[in-house]
Amino acid sequence: MADIDELLEFDFEGKQQHRTSFREALARLASDHNGVRAELVTLASGRQAANLLAKVRIWSEGDEKVSLVLARLSLDGQRPQTVGTTDGDELGGPQFPLLGISGASALFLNRYTATILRR
Repeated sequence: MADIDELLEFDFEGKQQHRTSFREALARLASDHNGVRAELVTLASGRQAANLLAKVRIWSEGDEKVSLVLARLSLDGQRPQTVGTTDGDELGGPQFPLLGISGASALFLNRYTATILRR
């Protein structure tokens, strides 16, 4: 069974092909945003399999403050890149969930109008 900070990839026959740990990337994101720990909320992928777009929850000391950021996580161990923050922003929240990426843009679903928003 995978930890919640790992990505497992399987072939069509159910055999595990790859196992990618995001533990180091999440620790680095937490540190970069003055937090003590980070956890994956959602993952989205695009055509380029080398990166994933993730919504990450970052916790402060004593769990007093929680921040949400959008970050690109590399599958080859490169440093994570913060794309933006969702603090105080409805994009990435329950009414506008993250769908995926297209080029350099993040795609969100507008549940009110059934349209796709690009950021």
